[in-house]
Amino acid sequence: HLYAARLPNSVLLKGAPDTWIHSCTLIYAGKVSIVLQLPSSSRVGGPGLKSKMLKRAQLGVNPARRAAGVRQQGAGSSIERRLVRSTQLCSAARVEEPAAAQPPEQPEADRNAYVARLWDDDSDQRAFPYPQPMDPITQRLTSVPLGLLYPAMAVAVGGAAMLGSVPGKLLPVEDEQVKEAASLGGAVILGAGTAYAAVQAKKKRESAALTDLYNTIVDLPEPYDLTPDMVDDCGDKYGVNMRTAELDGLCRLYSQYLQALIPTGDRQLQGDEAANLISFKESLGLSDEDAAACHVDVARRLYRLRSETRDREQQFEQKKGFQRLVYVSQVVFGDVAAYLLSWRSHFELTEAQLYVARRDNAKSIFKSRWDKMGGNILADRGQLKQLRELQTEVKMFDESAEELMKEAQRNHIEQHLVNALDILKATGKNRDIPAAVSKVEYVLTYCRQMDSFANEEDMLPGLGGISVQGGSLSSGVRSAQLRDLYKTYLSTKMEAAGAFSAELDAEASQLAKVMELTAREQKTIRDEVAGKLYRRLLKEEVTSRRIDAAEPAEVLKSLREQVRFDEEAATELHKSLYRTKMSSLIQKGRLTEGDQAELKRICRILCIPEDLATNAQEETCGRMLKNTINEIFMAGAKPVPSIEMQRIERCISDLAVSRDVALQVLSSAAREYFLSYLFQAEKERDDRREAASTIKKLVQFNLLVVSPMLDRVRGIDDAEHLLAPARSIDDDSPRGQSEITVVNDMDLRSRVNLYKNYLMYTMEGDVVELPVGGQFRKKNNAISRHAEALRLEQLATLLGLTDQEVESARHALSEDAFKAQALDVMRSGPMTAERSEQLEVLRAELGVPEDVAARVIKASRAQVYGADSTDTRGALLTLERALAIHKAGGTIKGMAELPRRRTIFRNELNRAVSDGTGALDADFMLKQLPQILMLEESLVKSIVKELVGTRKRMLLVQAISQLRQRRMPDAMAALQNLLSCARMLPEPQPMKWTAHIELIDLYAAYAQWESSSSKLAELGALIGLTTDEMSKAAKGGVSETSGSFSSADSDEEFFG
Repeated sequence: HLYAARLPNSVLLKGAPDTWIHSCTLIYAGKVSIVLQLPSSSRVGGPGLKSKMLKRAQLGVNPARRAAGVRQQGAGSSIERRLVRSTQLCSAARVEEPAAAQPPEQPEADRNAYVARLWDDDSDQRAFPYPQPMDPITQRLTSVPLGLLYPAMAVAVGGAAMLGSVPGKLLPVEDEQVKEAASLGGAVILGAGTAYAAVQAKKKRESAALTDLYNTIVDLPEPYDLTPDMVDDCGDKYGVNMRTAELDGLCRLYSQYLQALIPTGDRQLQGDEAANLISFKESLGLSDEDAAACHVDVARRLYRLRSETRDREQQFEQKKGFQRLVYVSQVVFGDVAAYLLSWRSHFELTEAQLYVARRDNAKSIFKSRWDKMGGNILADRGQLKQLRELQTEVKMFDESAEELMKEAQRNHIEQHLVNALDILKATGKNRDIPAAVSKVEYVLTYCRQMDSFANEEDMLPGLGGISVQGGSLSSGVRSAQLRDLYKTYLSTKMEAAGAFSAELDAEASQLAKVMELTAREQKTIRDEVAGKLYRRLLKEEVTSRRIDAAEPAEVLKSLREQVRFDEEAATELHKSLYRTKMSSLIQKGRLTEGDQAELKRICRILCIPEDLATNAQEETCGRMLKNTINEIFMAGAKPVPSIEMQRIERCISDLAVSRDVALQVLSSAAREYFLSYLFQAEKERDDRREAASTIKKLVQFNLLVVSPMLDRVRGIDDAEHLLAPARSIDDDSPRGQSEITVVNDMDLRSRVNLYKNYLMYTMEGDVVELPVGGQFRKKNNAISRHAEALRLEQLATLLGLTDQEVESARHALSEDAFKAQALDVMRSGPMTAERSEQLEVLRAELGVPEDVAARVIKASRAQVYGADSTDTRGALLTLERALAIHKAGGTIKGMAELPRRRTIFRNELNRAVSDGTGALDADFMLKQLPQILMLEESLVKSIVKELVGTRKRMLLVQAISQLRQRRMPDAMAALQNLLSCARMLPEPQPMKWTAHIELIDLYAAYAQWESSSSKLAELGALIGLTTDEMSKAAKGGVSETSGSFSSADSDEEFFG
């Protein structure tokens, strides 16, 4: 029911007859661009069809491009121009078909069905939605078989030549030659014209080959169903070689199919686009070079559409479509795509952009296809092989595959672990521990199978090495719940087996890796679970007394090996049991002979060393003895009555406490009281008189209370001569004890300050307030001075000061007094000979050496008179200038005063021990730099001790604190600074820490951070690690330490 008129670069279709439907469609390269219903009185389709067609004309939607999700921009004016041009062409080139040639009119229902099918929306989604019509002349030419075409053309040319010769022969002239010439000329002219028309008809017929191929593709279910034979049949039908004569047309067909296959917007690639394109390309017979040119043309079209629109959303859609084209092109051409498709030269794309396009689209297709397969990854070789083939098919990078596999495996085990955690959180009958253990066993089996598959060839990357890291169970509350699940699994399996077997040990290690437990967490849980089992087995041996008949050491060793329990942890458990038993026995206030025999038996069967038994006795029995001693101490600095001494003796006897333990308990209690007096004096340091009174009480308390009690505890019976109540410190009394001191309880600086404060009090004398508001300083007589000297001696002993430290304190005090007097003299006015003589007299009275006095006067002058620290040119001396002058062979003598040089050294030392690099050069700081700055060795040592002395302990605490918080950079910086401080002020003994395992963990973290073996050895020696501990920590081993224990039954019930 259609006929067509051939137009330049287009085909104008018009409905026939005019009373049915009049529509014109402008078609270019097989793509419907404009649809318009011309008349308003359409009888077919009704108003709905008319409005639908008009709407399409107004929107200007290209169905082929609309299948790819592209909307034309600014189509309104373009549509109007096309419609005007179409109307003109229709009027000028309409070819009316004879009435006899018109087909019979079909029923109206058939026409409605055809129109509805022609304009159905689903047709727009196809790459080749509608057939291309042929004009009547072409149809008649194509109806002529190829075998009859050439004879017909020859007959037509011959007949035309014969017909052209007839008029020449009929000319009314008598000259025969003229007639023959006219006849020959007519034959040639008419024959040549007919031959030209025949050639044009042949070309017109051959041009229909591409249209016929196009319509053949339209009739196929899918374009990739096209075969090379179909293309050859079309060419043979019209006598042309399609791959040579119609190469441009084939490229247009390929481009049209390619553009329709590339989705934009929310539509994703399905994964079969490349295979369909390859099949279609091979059927058309296009070479890779020709097809690559089509890919570039389609890319230019998409790139141009992106640049023509201002809508960000549509720009993003076009960008995604361009990336999909890049990926499909890579899959189609394979390894030669880099040579055939010059994306960088055409579109200025970088390798990174191409990589992202290929990676994202391959990953998207893989996930889409995988989701259709179930989206889960099982320990099945067949499924893994299938996924590997899918990865190869979509050409997904191994990095993307590894990422997807890791995530999928993690999600798979997380499902089972979450189910196990839900079971543990349940209460009552729903708390099925065996079911939770079964879930964990499945996870372990799954991980082992995946690890084995990872070692096979031609498998997906990323298999094995499964853990919850990066998932929902790796942090927060879930992480703590995983530790509980690990503990439950380990305890259940161990209780069922009655031992900690090698297989269970391997499973526990693997489960710890899966749950991302640290070495410390793993060891703590293992020790706790193993301790429970060891405790239960040991209790059976003790209560049944089988261990008494056997060799206890062998039995304990066998039990430890059976449950893989650490010997040191077992020793701690034995000590805890012994201490608990002793605590229960002393509840009645005394130990009978039977109790003592039972304690000896426990020591024997548990192989408790004597020192540990002594420590346990001190912690239990010593606590009761200490309470008794503290009750006596509460009476203050008064002589202890004989009845109280007997009370102490009776307590020691009833508790069967050894003399050594009693002495340790007395020492601990006395030091606590000493510290209370000293801290009170430290608070009252501003009121020197009150502080001195507290110090006097301390000395009196030591003489009248601690000293006689110490003699009684030792067993000395003739100590009553010290208990006379009227005895006074001012008398010629004996000195108190000197064994119990606070040397290990207070830092040296605080102890020296207390001594200096009391020494200053004794030097200045007591101040007496007068009723009228004045005051005068009371002078001491010889007896008082002797008593104060005894108190100073006793105070130095209690403070634990050596003779050298006492002398240094006295010297520093005299120096401070001289400095204060010097400042007062200089502030009173300019220095004169009289004032200088006054300072010299003062120096002699205080016993200050001349060199020290000169240094103090120089510093005081700089402080009072503002002595500068600049060189002759007025530039402030810096470390850089001092080093430059030294390098040039000069000295800084006279360029800066001592305070300035001291400040430079102090600042450089402070920077070197706090820069976090650990690169401090001790030789430079202690020898070379002081020589350059002309500083004395004693001054350098004092500065180093001041800046570094207390910093080392703080840095160790800071490093361990940062390690606990897993702030590794800060912890490593603190360790580097600690090494720098240790080089400046070496420790005589390794630094101590309560939890030795934390030192090992600290060293292990530093070994992963620092590659210098010298620094590692230096740190190991500083924190007191053995060679074996350093080696294990460097290799990631677990340090040996005691674990924590908890048990359902109490310690009191252990021995029955």
